[in-house]
Amino acid sequence: MSRFGKLGNYAPRESLPGFLTGFLASVSAGFVGLPWWVVAPAAVGMLGFGLRTLYLLACCRTALRADAKGIRLALRKPSVFSPALLVPWQQVQRISIVEVVGQDRRTPFLKIEGTGALAAPDEFSVESPQQAEGFAVGIPLSGWLPERGRLEGTLLELAPHVRLDPEVPQSVLDAEQEREVERSENGRYLFNRVWAVKMMWRYAAGIILWVIFGAVLLGAAVPTWKVHLNEGKPGTFTATDLGCHQQSSSCAIFGSFASTDGSLAREHVTLHGGPKDMTDGQTAAALDEGDSEQVFVPGGGYDYLKGTLGGVVLLAVLGGWIWSVPLRGYRAGRARPVTTRRA
Repeated sequence: MSRFGKLGNYAPRESLPGFLTGFLASVSAGFVGLPWWVVAPAAVGMLGFGLRTLYLLACCRTALRADAKGIRLALRKPSVFSPALLVPWQQVQRISIVEVVGQDRRTPFLKIEGTGALAAPDEFSVESPQQAEGFAVGIPLSGWLPERGRLEGTLLELAPHVRLDPEVPQSVLDAEQEREVERSENGRYLFNRVWAVKMMWRYAAGIILWVIFGAVLLGAAVPTWKVHLNEGKPGTFTATDLGCHQQSSSCAIFGSFASTDGSLAREHVTLHGGPKDMTDGQTAAALDEGDSEQVFVPGGGYDYLKGTLGGVVLLAVLGGWIWSVPLRGYRAGRARPVTTRRA
């Protein structure tokens, strides 16, 4: 079977970085001490997305193929169940490249016109020319162009009666030239600004956002909310000594904690949110919610708002990344074709 055409940047390939970084983020989260009930679902989910992406890549079909039976068109929808359209040579009359003018852009199409009725799957839009018998069907040229020399040779061998329009619209050639230049520039300069931003957003942002979001959620928002709701083991904090960091001027009051029911006793912990001028032996009410280094004053003050606000901001950014990288690529891969128009 003869294939002709430069394979384009199929949309599912754009979704691979998002799924891959999401999976790597869940694995990385395991090394920063996040609980298994966060890491395990993320790892399973992202592994599933990654396998789905590999499936999409494996099932991408070449957009244009030809054999002795006819010319075959395949949509960008990447699935083994996505049908291709076979147009028999005896029905084909003309092959051309046209442009469809939309509201905000011009979309080039490879259009096939022929005689008789053409049975096509629902995914394809087939038009009947006005005041004539026949059909017109096409596929969008997105990231690829037919190789004219191979196409002409195939037609001479298999269908010499088919008319091939001699010219490709200049705007189509210009658009393809711009894509080639962009790919060349991005590959030539390692620190190209546009390339760096894309790489950062597609590959690095996923890992960074997932890990930071999990750390903020579990390290700040959840503990402070539990304290705000007075969920924890109540007890008494007794100040014992003042400790300071050698490389900074920050100091903290350390002490011991004993639960009210006598079931828990801890040493060398700090009282988060407590008074800064406690003296040795001074006591204060406290809550232990499980933190390894500190206990909290009942209610926790307004710290829960800080953790919540940080989580909301990160969630908004993470949502934008999910929408623009994995979901956008997946939705584009399932996009329906635009109906062709007669030239």
